[in-house]
Amino acid sequence: MLIRVERDAVLAPVEATVRTMAGLGLLGLMPFVGVLAWSARRLARTDRETEQAARRAHAADEQLRHLIDAAPAAVMITDADGRILSVNRETEQTFGYPDGALIGQSVDVLIPERFRAAHVGQREGYVRAPSPRPMGQGRHLLACRRDGTEFSVEISLSHVVTPEGVAIIVIARDVTDREREAQERSRLLHQLRLLLESTAGGIFGLDSEGRCTFINQTGAALLGYRPDELVGRVLHDVVHQGHSAHTPHLVEACPFLESLRTDTPCRFDDDFFRRSDGQCFAAGYTTSPIHDPSDTR
Repeated sequence: MLIRVERDAVLAPVEATVRTMAGLGLLGLMPFVGVLAWSARRLARTDRETEQAARRAHAADEQLRHLIDAAPAAVMITDADGRILSVNRETEQTFGYPDGALIGQSVDVLIPERFRAAHVGQREGYVRAPSPRPMGQGRHLLACRRDGTEFSVEISLSHVVTPEGVAIIVIARDVTDREREAQERSRLLHQLRLLLESTAGGIFGLDSEGRCTFINQTGAALLGYRPDELVGRVLHDVVHQGHSAHTPHLVEACPFLESLRTDTPCRFDDDFFRRSDGQCFAAGYTTSPIHDPSDTR
């Protein structure tokens, strides 16, 4: 334990003692008094060093606090019993709580009520065997705002060991918009799939290397395959015959690969395709290169 000692409170009595001893002719004890004076100075220096260390620690705490407050995700710290010890501003904004209102509450208040009983067991299990644990990946997790509204979250957990015990670090991200976008993409893909399957002719897509990225049921049936048997394969090598039933097409002269290379829409009326049984048939088709951020199709 460190006790704050004021320099004057120590040195003043020593100086008074020296003057008194001089008056009594006891200066032979001056070496002892010198040791007392040195000890007093040492205590004063230790006190200053302790104050400086405390100021540095406080500055470091403030800097860490500012960094956590600047995080774009909700960050909170709980004790082993799930009681909230600290939160950043994003936590309060995400969950709709005023400044300081979450401190001291159970983290379970941020869980929908129907899941709270199960969450207590999960939380206790984590405390028994803590480890960095990303959560929410591939799972649908829900959190609860102060007003009772629920929203999708991704949760990451970590821990630190303190003199008071295990502290749990929780990072929560609102992924509502991301899930909404994923649902919209799924809806659009489903509509596109319905459109492709309702088309009377065969439709297929190729990437920049000529690999089949999709083909509708009609197109696969014309070639004698199932769609999954063609996706991922270089379509020219599998089905492209050439200008006649007896003349294979060289890859360098493949019309739809040439269309990809030159980025030019083309139409062909005198080509031949080969079915899975080896039979060839006359085919006409058009190509339309399409650009997306990841590839050309």
